[in-house]
Amino acid sequence: MPPCASTAPASRGSDPGENARTTLLAGGHSQARPVSLLRSGLLPAALTLGGLFLFPWLAHTGPGFWGAGVCHRIVERSFSISGQTLPLCARCTGIYLAFFSTAVMGGRRRPAAFPPPGILLFLLLFLVLAGLDGLNSYLAFFPTLPHLYEPNNVLRLLTGALGGIALAGFLLPALHLTLWETPRGVSPIPNLGALGQTLLVVGGLALPALWPGGPFLYLVASLSLAGLFLAMGLVNTLPIAVLLRRAGRVTRWGEAATLFAWGTFLAMLELAALSWLRYRLTGDFSYSTAALSP
Repeated sequence: MPPCASTAPASRGSDPGENARTTLLAGGHSQARPVSLLRSGLLPAALTLGGLFLFPWLAHTGPGFWGAGVCHRIVERSFSISGQTLPLCARCTGIYLAFFSTAVMGGRRRPAAFPPPGILLFLLLFLVLAGLDGLNSYLAFFPTLPHLYEPNNVLRLLTGALGGIALAGFLLPALHLTLWETPRGVSPIPNLGALGQTLLVVGGLALPALWPGGPFLYLVASLSLAGLFLAMGLVNTLPIAVLLRRAGRVTRWGEAATLFAWGTFLAMLELAALSWLRYRLTGDFSYSTAALSP
């Protein structure tokens, strides 16, 4: 008697393209871990590291190249060391130095909860103070316009630092809440004690900038640039996660780091493009109010 033919439907051939897409984007164990994406994380990191030195060299300038696209870099409103203006103006130095410090201190526990109401009020106050000092400084730029007080780089640095703390307090929870499959209900600044510690650390890093020509300015300049790349890299990470369908599905720090690596690489390209555009429009990467003098 001939064997009965199997009534089970024939299995369909696997689609290589679909398998690759599943490996890259899906969540789970064998199929869900984005192995290809994690392995490619070294590529954007290497490209970013190389670009950090290549672009300023091609532009025949220094680290100020990276700040020129997002900061006015007015010489009189910036700190300098050995006759060289820092990459960012005094206010932007404070903003990104504080952002970097706050992110390092408060971002290690995957904070996906916004600060409690009392802390939020302080952060909003910090933003208001930074905005008011910025507006007053802008008005003082025009001799015919009234302003409340004479601005100076000390106030620019300190109010900028307050603004940087506030920005980190809002951005970090938004990022972690969007990325992680199981976000944690912790805040980057959970209480007044944590806020006080953040203020002490930021103040300890920012105040050396007030020492004219001091060697600590090299550290201040490096940390402020790191904060700039960190902030823009985190902002870019969100749309990249959405594009790769990883928003709300990340389960490991390795995958989050890879998404951030691509975000930072994109930030480098954005900063380079903005700096190049500024140079094309103005012919320089910095500016001095002395150029307005008759």
